[in-house]
Amino acid sequence: MFAPGKESYSDRWADLIIAKPGLVFTIGTILIIASTIISLLIPKDLSFTGFLGADDPEVIAFNHAFETFGAYSMLLALVEGPADTLPDTIAVLQEQLPLQSPAQTVLPPADPDWFKDRAPWLWPDPIFNAVIKDVEAGEDSAFSLNSVKTADAYIQNLLVKTDEAAILSIAIGSSPLDMSVGGANFRDIEIAAKSIVAELDNGTSVEFTGLAAVGGQDQGAVVSRIIYLTPLTIIGMLFLVFLIEPRVSRVALAGLALAGSVLIGLAVVGMIQERITLGSAFFGLLLLGLGIDFGIHLLVALRDGRSHGLSPDESVHKAMNATAEPIVLGAISSSLAFGVIMLIPHSLTRDMGLTAFFGVLLAMVMMLSLLPAGWLMLERRIAHKGNPARLNIPFLEGAVGFSIRNPKLVFGTGILLAIIGAAGLPRYKSETDLEKIFSRDVPALEVARRIEQIFETGTTAYTAKVENLQQAAEWKEELLKLDCVASVSSPTDILSDHAETRRPIIERALASNPNSDLAKRLQAGLDAGPITIDSIPPWLGSGIISEDLEMALHIVPVEHTLDAAVLDKEIDLIRQVAPTATGVPVIVRLATMGLSQYVPYMVPMVFVVVTLILIVAFRDKQGVLLSLV
Repeated sequence: MFAPGKESYSDRWADLIIAKPGLVFTIGTILIIASTIISLLIPKDLSFTGFLGADDPEVIAFNHAFETFGAYSMLLALVEGPADTLPDTIAVLQEQLPLQSPAQTVLPPADPDWFKDRAPWLWPDPIFNAVIKDVEAGEDSAFSLNSVKTADAYIQNLLVKTDEAAILSIAIGSSPLDMSVGGANFRDIEIAAKSIVAELDNGTSVEFTGLAAVGGQDQGAVVSRIIYLTPLTIIGMLFLVFLIEPRVSRVALAGLALAGSVLIGLAVVGMIQERITLGSAFFGLLLLGLGIDFGIHLLVALRDGRSHGLSPDESVHKAMNATAEPIVLGAISSSLAFGVIMLIPHSLTRDMGLTAFFGVLLAMVMMLSLLPAGWLMLERRIAHKGNPARLNIPFLEGAVGFSIRNPKLVFGTGILLAIIGAAGLPRYKSETDLEKIFSRDVPALEVARRIEQIFETGTTAYTAKVENLQQAAEWKEELLKLDCVASVSSPTDILSDHAETRRPIIERALASNPNSDLAKRLQAGLDAGPITIDSIPPWLGSGIISEDLEMALHIVPVEHTLDAAVLDKEIDLIRQVAPTATGVPVIVRLATMGLSQYVPYMVPMVFVVVTLILIVAFRDKQGVLLSLV
């Protein structure tokens, strides 16, 4: 493979590095600088949309529902405190939070008085007819008064579960799926809200839940760990290099080559895709661990040459002949194995596959060019005083010697361990519960459970667009028959169809007797007017009636879970009735189970690719089989 004629490719490459180390190093450095600039200029899409795929039908449907009906349910604030101070806190948050944060609007809790003022349009026929009869007769009967009082109490109890807690819906400017890594938008809203409440100092508190809060807190916790774990990882890898090559300049050289391969890889993938996504950035970090292997192989060989008394030029020749072929073979097999993942029609796998394919190949190139060229320049300028000591890894020589003396025992043990490992594979399962996948530092999940406890409703729901009121009524009737559905909010619940029939009846009754208590209730309803689609306030219509007067159902499931295995069946049942249903449960299923359907194809594809590479490289059955084992 590396010997087409009298001189192998590795020898020719070594000759070039020995003859022009400065040129090779300069070219590599220029590529790194150019790639850094390109990477900074390329648009970044470090969001859930970039992670899940902007072209995924489920993401498109979710974002369309958000754009149409708003994201009020995507960020909820639970405000708790004394009954006498809670209204003031809510009013201040409504006024100040949009001014001090990215929050666009803060919707207040449901207002029972709004419904009570319009009660004559909502009363069932028996109550309405009894009230009209009493008003026309000039009396307020006990039956009518109690009926009206009962209706008012029902509305009050339905909308206000407690006077010491309230839920505020917060409209945000973009879809929660478009929130960047770290959840900066949510953090700004959370910090501002807590600051506002703290300044009031009236015994109230505010906590958040909803997709934006859960995602923001989880991402914030993860990013905070990445910020200090990534440097520690790099330091750890460079320390390993330091154990092999204790001179700081050589360690820095390996770090430069490693960082350069990652930056060039991100630049190449960014130019191909015209953006850098979360998948690309994440796998770019993983390349740090893959790429350093190539550098370690080469540095060990270079040091070995010097420890045996070879000159710097001779050491480069020896190192290239000893390591170039296995490094190239390992890089090609790894890059193609990862590259196969690009064939899977999923945004994450495509981005990761592209990054891995180019990143591994570029790491190979940088480690076989910039690293030896820089090493040679340093050796020529500041050589060792005497030859370096031979590298001695404890127990390595003994382990290798034992393997040579007992090949059958060692090989048989390896086969046995492989069989035991394979037998255990069925016990592994793909985790489908997103709550277990999330960081532990996600208080929004506990807030969601508290809301469910206080208000007897969940924070996770579906939105299903409907074409008209008739379809809304039909779908609601069928959905409520499903065991997995707890409740359905529909435009038909609040839109009055009595405007034409009840108005003349109310006007005639008031003309005969306008002064009784029941007559005053009729007059209040007449003044407020019937409930129509264009008179519904935002806090009431959010999620079910859009600004363009499009309509949807708000479907609350019985079980409030983030387990995609449970949601998978639930979603299918709901969509049999309401095919347009989307929402957070659909995104949870996509995030946790979106790739599972491709696993049966990915593993065999990778295995076949690696096997073909080994066949081409070794061209004998024994070498291929041993490598696969």
